[in-house]
Amino acid sequence: MKKEQDGYFTPNQIKLAKEIAQRIAKLHKSGCAVVGKQNELVCYKNRDWQHSVENINHAGAIPTRVPYLECGYITDSGADDELYFEAGCLNEEEL
Repeated sequence: MKKEQDGYFTPNQIKLAKEIAQRIAKLHKSGCAVVGKQNELVCYKNRDWQHSVENINHAGAIPTRVPYLECGYITDSGADDELYFEAGCLNEEEL
């Protein structure tokens, strides 16, 4: 049985995982929140992430989707897919 098939990781897989972890750490340090959505990783600005809600019914009169950057496909995370700004977070100029 090869290493990949019996639960062990190859040196290249370990290297790639460490590279991803380093990149995620750099995103965090730059002021982003990295989140696992259903089938992808995304990053939000920390302020936006802190003032978001998952349920559009709690987002106020004009729900505004929180902007994000796609960071790559993942197999699954089980998380909700959309976030909206909480009611009262945005003023009229930001809409």
